[in-house]
Amino acid sequence: MKRRIKNTVSLKTVFCLLLLLATCALLFMEMKRRRALDTTPPTITCSQAVPEYTPGDDYSVLLADVRATDPEDGDVTASVRVRSISIAEDNSKAVVTYVAKDHANNIGVGKRIVTIRLPEPEEEIADEAETDATGAEETESSETAETEVSETADTEATP
Repeated sequence: MKRRIKNTVSLKTVFCLLLLLATCALLFMEMKRRRALDTTPPTITCSQAVPEYTPGDDYSVLLADVRATDPEDGDVTASVRVRSISIAEDNSKAVVTYVAKDHANNIGVGKRIVTIRLPEPEEEIADEAETDATGAEETESSETAETEVSETADTEATP
């Protein structure tokens, strides 16, 4: 009888270990399946209207009509961010790059062109700048004239 009890305990231990191993294998396969399922990044869309953007303003104008959707998560518009704004050399247009992220950390990227609106300079600031520039030029001219006069006087005084 002792022998039978010993065999029964061994069978229970083996059965528990096999059950534990099977459970771990199933969990591993499920995790791998979930990772492999969602590899599609969100799609970013926006209206055909070309917004105007003033450099230095907040991004609310740029984000107003931008939407992001993901096949698994649905609407992920709340995750849309402005990654960068690349202004053209002529300062008239810019390329705005957007990014959006889903729950599986897939990142979608979208771009569009916007019109740049540069702030108009105020007339008072422009007038002050002209006065300063003119005053500085007059000072430099008078110093140059004094230097030339003194050199001429030294040359004439020498016998």
